[in-house]
Amino acid sequence: MLRIGLIGAGNLGKAHAESIAHIPDVKLTAIADIDDQAIQALKEQWANDAAIMDANQIADSSEIDAVIIATPTPLHYQQAHRALSMKKHVYLEMPMTRQLKEAQDLTVQASESNKVLTVGHSLRGYQEYAMIKQRVADGAVGKPGMIRLGRRTPHPRSWYSNIESSGGVILDAMIHEFDFINWCFGPVERVFCRNLQEGADYALASLKLKSGAIAHVESSWRHYGQFHLDVEVAGDKGLIQYDNQESIPMYVSLTDPEKGTRHFFTESPVIKPAHYKIMEGFLNAAQGKGDNPAPPEDALAALKIAHAALESVKTRQPVTLG
Repeated sequence: MLRIGLIGAGNLGKAHAESIAHIPDVKLTAIADIDDQAIQALKEQWANDAAIMDANQIADSSEIDAVIIATPTPLHYQQAHRALSMKKHVYLEMPMTRQLKEAQDLTVQASESNKVLTVGHSLRGYQEYAMIKQRVADGAVGKPGMIRLGRRTPHPRSWYSNIESSGGVILDAMIHEFDFINWCFGPVERVFCRNLQEGADYALASLKLKSGAIAHVESSWRHYGQFHLDVEVAGDKGLIQYDNQESIPMYVSLTDPEKGTRHFFTESPVIKPAHYKIMEGFLNAAQGKGDNPAPPEDALAALKIAHAALESVKTRQPVTLG
C-alpha cells in the first residue's frame, strides 16, 4: 500500500484526491493546506480518515511514501526539494517551477535520489493527443511541416493574476502545448512570441523545430465558455485534426446566484480524465509497475521553451534556445 501525502486542497488537490480514491493499492494518508475549510471539504468527500499536517510534516513523515504538490507555482521548488530530500516520490503540478535553475536542481535531485518525480503535464493523458503522437510516429501524415495548437479558458483569477508569481498564460497554460510539441515532434530551436496584457490573458507563439517544422501555439485566458482545445498537424502525406468541442458527450453550465457568473464543465461518462491517467501512471511508477508518464527532464525542456517565449515577449525578438 503506497501512502500519499497531499499538499494543496484547492481545485487540483480535490481532483487528485478523487483520482487516488479510485486507484487500487494507494491511500491518501495526510493533507496540508492553509485553508482549513478546504481541507475539511476534501476529507469529507474523499479521505475522511486522512490526517491533517503542514507541508513540512508531510515531507518529513516516515508514514508517507509519496507526496503530491498542488500549490501555487512559487512554492513548488521548496516543497518538492524537501520531499525529495526525505526520499519521497513526488508528483508536482506544472509548471515544474517558476525559475529554470530551480527546475534544473530538482531534475538532478530526483535522479540522484532514485525517486520518481512526475510533473503534471496533462495533455499526455488525453487519449486524442496520445493517438496523434502515435499516428505521427507511424508516419500517417509523412513528415510534419506545420503544427497548430490552441487552448482557451476563462481567466483563473486569484494568484494567477500576479505575473511575477504565475508567469501568466504563457508559463501556466501554453506550457502544456510546449510539452506536447517537444514530446511528439522533437526539440524546439527558436521561439517568437507576442502577447496582450503582459502575458496575463492572451499569447501567440511561433516555434521553429529542429526537424524544420513550424508550430503555432495560441493560448487565451480571455475565453468565456467551455474549455477549448484544438490541434492540426499537416505533413507532406496528410493532415490530422482534433477539436475537443466536437467530441464532448455532455455539457454542464451552472450559474452562480451570488456572483452572477456562469461556470462551464465538460464531462465524459466513459473516459477517465487526463489528470487521472497521469496520476495513475505516477503511482504505478512509484511502485515499480511502469515508466514515469511525465519525467522532469521533459518538464524542464517545456519550461525552457516557456522562458524563451517570455523573453521574446520582453525583447520583441526571436529567441534561440541553447
